[in-house]
Amino acid sequence: MASELRHKSSVARDYAEITDTTSKYQESEKLSDTSKTSRADMQTEIAKEIKKEQNITSNTRFSYNSGAYNFEMTGGYANNSAQQDSVRQAVMKSREITEKAMEKVVSRVSEERVQKIIKEYTETNVHEFDNRGKVTETNNPEMAKPKHISGIYRWIDIKYKNQIYNYGKRTMFEFMVPEPARLHRLAFMVSKGQILTTPVDPRSARGELKMESGKEATRKLLEYWAKIYKVELTPLKESDVQHYPFVESFYNEGNCPVVQRNVKINDGYVAKSVKIDFSYWRKGSGSSSRINLDFSNGINKEFWFEEISGTITIDNLHLSDTFSLKNSGYNLGQIEYNMYFNLKINPNKLEAWQTENFNAIIKAYEEAYKKFQEEQIKLDEEQKKKKKKRKKK
Repeated sequence: MASELRHKSSVARDYAEITDTTSKYQESEKLSDTSKTSRADMQTEIAKEIKKEQNITSNTRFSYNSGAYNFEMTGGYANNSAQQDSVRQAVMKSREITEKAMEKVVSRVSEERVQKIIKEYTETNVHEFDNRGKVTETNNPEMAKPKHISGIYRWIDIKYKNQIYNYGKRTMFEFMVPEPARLHRLAFMVSKGQILTTPVDPRSARGELKMESGKEATRKLLEYWAKIYKVELTPLKESDVQHYPFVESFYNEGNCPVVQRNVKINDGYVAKSVKIDFSYWRKGSGSSSRINLDFSNGINKEFWFEEISGTITIDNLHLSDTFSLKNSGYNLGQIEYNMYFNLKINPNKLEAWQTENFNAIIKAYEEAYKKFQEEQIKLDEEQKKKKKKRKKK
């Protein structure tokens, strides 16, 4: 072989494109409602009374004394007349004014980030052989040009014996490889055997990836092993918001009576705090109103307001399942509530979710390990068959 050329070049390029998009939307709606009712009522009562009284009396007396006759006669007449007139008039006027205002604000903020990374890697390997011999036994430039060497490669099944020659202090080892393609086949078999990798048991993994049981399985570990064994985790929200609206109407003056209702929290969650948006109209003529909220866990809150709408935040509720809510107040006609409970997952439900997905991952690992053993046995049998064929040759 006249010459040999080796050349290797590598080119790496990284492109990064980041796009940030932010959009804001705000909608404000104000409603004002005023109603007036005037009432006038007049009552008139006329009474007339006439009283007449007439009295006639007469008396007659006859007597005899010593030959003399005595005759007396008396009479009386009395006439009484009375008349009474009375007029009674009552006038009642009333005026009722009802004012209702409501403000609604909707705000939306959307942020989007798109990151595009392109990595290019180009590797070029050049290996050239010059199979042209040089002619050195002539002085003719045309004849001295290199010419191609032609030949035939034949496969020969033959055994060679290698010898070691001892030349004193210098020792030379001479080896010959009769079958170059055999090395390629052996290397291919080894590379094929390296494709099979033993599945890792999450319960015996090393370092921070070890997951012995469902109680020790965090969300990060479950997502890591689920990605390896292609397991789809069941959906779970560790926090949520529950909306509970209601309206209360009071028909009496002054203090409003206590109204009790039952509120149910979503299964598996605990209400840590609540945000309350309210609006109302007053029953009386006072300039302020009072709201009382009494929860079944002993939390009792009282609020005074001069405005007819507002927001209340109550922390440290720790309410779950179904609880009773008592609502009362002062100088209230009708009040509308919108309660937003901030929920956190119950530890028992979180542990059940971890155990369920842990068992699914372990089941997928056992199936993968069983498939690995079957493929390993199959590969071992193929290699044994190839060894037997080579021995027969």
